[in-house]
Amino acid sequence: MKKKILDQFVYGMGSFFNIFNSEHKKCFDYVIKSNIKIHSSIYYSGSAFFLRKFTTNNERKNLNLIIKIAGYNFDQFRFELDQSIKEFGIDNLYGIQFWDEVPLNIDKKINYNELDKIIQFLETLKNKNFLKKIFLQIRPNQFRLSETNLLNFFDGFAFYAYPNEAQLDRDNYDYMNENKKIFLQLQFFGGRYKENLRDSFLREKNSLDKETEWIKKCTKYSLGNFGFNSLFVGSTRKLKRLEILTNILKESEFNMTKNTSFSDNCTIIDKRDYNIKSHKKNFKVLTSKTYLFKQYLIRFIKFIINFKKD
Repeated sequence: MKKKILDQFVYGMGSFFNIFNSEHKKCFDYVIKSNIKIHSSIYYSGSAFFLRKFTTNNERKNLNLIIKIAGYNFDQFRFELDQSIKEFGIDNLYGIQFWDEVPLNIDKKINYNELDKIIQFLETLKNKNFLKKIFLQIRPNQFRLSETNLLNFFDGFAFYAYPNEAQLDRDNYDYMNENKKIFLQLQFFGGRYKENLRDSFLREKNSLDKETEWIKKCTKYSLGNFGFNSLFVGSTRKLKRLEILTNILKESEFNMTKNTSFSDNCTIIDKRDYNIKSHKKNFKVLTSKTYLFKQYLIRFIKFIINFKKD
């Protein structure tokens, strides 16, 4: 039981990871040594470079990595998968998560022929032990799973959720539960937004005890509402927070209760991550060496400015 709960946590590498930042490196070393799953994408500038820089070939062979890829047509999907394999320097994957689009026809209905082409290709990768799980990210009010054939294509579905609300339609939640699909919960720590729920919780007293209380709240929320057939992705670049979480997940008992709002009653609804029309152009920019160099240059300039102020 203890090992299973710890195995449900997935470390999110969605923010910029800086090879010159010692705290970033400490967190990553802890994840690798603890054999914690990782969730990332080559869209996240610096993540693949950072991962490849601080792992050996043997370590990458044992990684349980879930990557995000655009799945709106077969050709783009294959191209981005090949690029991801190259940039991360990997020989296998735990999972692939489609961004919140599937192939569509001109009339905006699901193009099952194109989707089946992608899935059949992924099934061959599963048979070769290159890949274990396939996920689709879904948005509120996007479609009702019960009125589609999507359950036949995916092992689980990804969505944003944090105490105490899920950006997930209630009927989709119930349908996933009934069909024993994996819940891939994103934003476990609830800290992505300017006015986020974690900051609101910590506002009165931001102490280690309060931080621990929040992480326990997140854990109880995730396990209570999504159960043991779930994975929860949390991004942090604070080693202490990681250590607190893993210690909590090693506890033998949790006081878990179902308590969540769904998409019809959320205080926060995440905006779409990308636009298909501009996707290829954005992809080229975000994955270029020039863009990565600019990100490091910006941080270096900020470091010099802050150093002079001190």
